[in-house]
Amino acid sequence: MTNLPDNQSQYELNPQPRVEYGDLVNSSFRILWNHRILWVAGILTTLLQGSSSNVNFNYSFNSRQPFPTGQPGQPPVLPDFGAMFRGTIIEDIINNPVPYILIGVGLIVLALLIQLIFGTWAQAAMIRMVDEIEATGTTTLGHGWGQARRRLGALIGYKLLLFLPFIALGILVLVLLFPVWFEVMRALLLPPEQMERAIQSVDFESYAGLFCFFPLLICLFIPYGLFVQVIELYAFRSCLLGGTGPWRSIMRGWQLFRRQMGNTILTGVFYFILSAIVGVLLLLPILPFGFGMAGRFFSEGFTWDFLWGLVPIFIYMIVAGVALGGLIRAYFAVLCTKLYRVAEGRLAV
Repeated sequence: MTNLPDNQSQYELNPQPRVEYGDLVNSSFRILWNHRILWVAGILTTLLQGSSSNVNFNYSFNSRQPFPTGQPGQPPVLPDFGAMFRGTIIEDIINNPVPYILIGVGLIVLALLIQLIFGTWAQAAMIRMVDEIEATGTTTLGHGWGQARRRLGALIGYKLLLFLPFIALGILVLVLLFPVWFEVMRALLLPPEQMERAIQSVDFESYAGLFCFFPLLICLFIPYGLFVQVIELYAFRSCLLGGTGPWRSIMRGWQLFRRQMGNTILTGVFYFILSAIVGVLLLLPILPFGFGMAGRFFSEGFTWDFLWGLVPIFIYMIVAGVALGGLIRAYFAVLCTKLYRVAEGRLAV
């Protein structure tokens, strides 16, 4: 670990070595190929942090009458959306939401804390393993996790500090939107003849200001999200490998990003293209089956047979997504650690 001396300013850096980006890409691939233990580390990180890329597709089913329309000359009949939920726990939640909300919020907070702790630990362990391979040519899972545990508290503090604006804005949006969402959900559970009147009775005008608030939130989320993405590459490694505190890691991450702005942006484009290619390859084997299931849904509806038919798709997506996502994570952990070393002025390609 390359701790900064106490008398070294956070703004002092070694001269950058002259390194071609193609050399970084190739040497990162060689390290990943020669050290298969990084594959395992990448898969573990993907399991604990979530998939590295999101893949989804839309299917449109054309029909002249997708829902009952009533007799000719009569007003259209609304579909009975609530039929599948009446008499289930969904209806209980809508009718008495407070205990379910408290339980749900508690479970969500607990799950997020567990994911934060173990996801951060796994990410740090993988980076420590990469750094150890760079230094000694070998590593183990146990040693990587043991070394990462020493900086786990500082890394969690760094994560909370960096993502605090996202957490605050997310809570604000949920609190502001819950009343109108609750009223609409209650209306959808009613029979069709009552649903339209219930939806019309919802006072959407009183929430008009909230919908004007969304563009402002988007304008805040997008630039800050980009800032977090570029800072994360360097700040996380500065906290883990450089031994800096949470706030100083963010400041140093910004400094290192400015030093390697071109290569960082190029890495982001490379990651996007590679993830898109992997996502397409992931979907190709199941596209015919997926389209068939979509057509079956529109013809048969939401049935247990339909749900059981989706099980193979979900199993395939989980297994293949975790495996391929883990390899992508491991590769970019190597590449980004090399970028961090270049920005600091310490690297041997």
